[in-house]
Amino acid sequence: MNSLDHLIPKIKRNLKKFDKAGVLFVRPGFCMEKKWLSKEEAIVAVTSRKAKKVKLPLEIEGTRVDVRKASELEQFTHDKPDEFSELADHRAELRGTSLLPEFDPSTGKAKAPISAKVTATRQKKKRLPYESPNLHPKPAQGKIPMICHVSPDAGWSKLQEFVSGTQHQLKVSMYDFTSDHILKLFENRLKGKDVRLTLDDPPRNRHFDQTDPQTMDDLKAAFQAKFASAWALVRSSPEAEKWLFPSAYHIKVMVRDGDTVWLSSGNLNNSNQPEIDPINKPQPGDQKTAKLSDRDWHVIIQSKELAATFETYLDFDLQKAKANAAGPAVAAAAKKRSLKKPKKTKRAGQADGRNRNVYVCQPAGTRRASHHHASADSRPRYLSTRDTRSDQECAALLVHTVAVYPSLQGRQQSSFHRIDRCGEGQN
Repeated sequence: MNSLDHLIPKIKRNLKKFDKAGVLFVRPGFCMEKKWLSKEEAIVAVTSRKAKKVKLPLEIEGTRVDVRKASELEQFTHDKPDEFSELADHRAELRGTSLLPEFDPSTGKAKAPISAKVTATRQKKKRLPYESPNLHPKPAQGKIPMICHVSPDAGWSKLQEFVSGTQHQLKVSMYDFTSDHILKLFENRLKGKDVRLTLDDPPRNRHFDQTDPQTMDDLKAAFQAKFASAWALVRSSPEAEKWLFPSAYHIKVMVRDGDTVWLSSGNLNNSNQPEIDPINKPQPGDQKTAKLSDRDWHVIIQSKELAATFETYLDFDLQKAKANAAGPAVAAAAKKRSLKKPKKTKRAGQADGRNRNVYVCQPAGTRRASHHHASADSRPRYLSTRDTRSDQECAALLVHTVAVYPSLQGRQQSSFHRIDRCGEGQN
């Protein structure tokens, strides 16, 4: 039970007092004192960013009322619930209002984490029973060579070695693959090799060069008959009409030639595998790039026994995905969505001949400009925001996200914030 649950009955009994123009929602929370969250409990009334001062009670049944302007994230969830829900449907960390409900005073009901429209669309998809492959893993024994390394220090150099070492076949199961330099690594080093890929298609990360559908298309064009692929059967994926996984195919595994495994905490994205090698080939900009990147852990394991275990699961997922691939209508709709582009800038496409339109976002502070390919779908990107939740509220919500507010798409300058929905924003 959450320590703030006892405030919910008070809120329900008095919601009509908050049914005024400019009030978005009401929730349990804590008081703000001199822009800092205190330990005093409060009924938090969140008002529109555009609203003037709203006259509300100072307290309700002995509990203070704390009035706050909505963050960009909160405003977006109110103004465009369907767009936000499409994002939250694939990003479970953006859901969590069930533990600390937010009440809409105009309806008298708690806000749903996912809008009715998106929920209805999701419910139309058939759920498939998950069946594990007929496998009984056995412990691998003996001397097993391992390379344990981290990004951004050594991730890219070791990834190059691993991919380049492929003799016959590389099998990949991945959550996200949006880095152009990794795509080029695959195209250049895996010519004539068999490549197998099961890929999710989550909402865009803010460091993407191309989208997952573009990655898939480029690999198909590069390897043709040598390439086998399928979209992971994720409920919120636009490419899936049946699902095995409710929110994400959050795997990062590759098996090379049936004897070596690459296992990672990070995706094949720029933030996880920045194109730097500060150990062997240090460059002046490495530190700046590293500050923009994630800390990820990787291990390369040379073991036929372990490789066989991982390979069995990767093969099973690919076969299931191919057997239950979306029909022509769903595939066509997803393809049509992937052709939508954001507002163009004057910049040309990349020099590698892909000729994709790009837009520019200039992060705040010392962060470098990011030049990205155009979006391959119309789903919302992340939101840039600063919220005012306490540590207790944050723990209950279990929400931690990095975001770019959709209205900033296509602009030449914008501001990014790392936020944790408990009031501690950092540039």
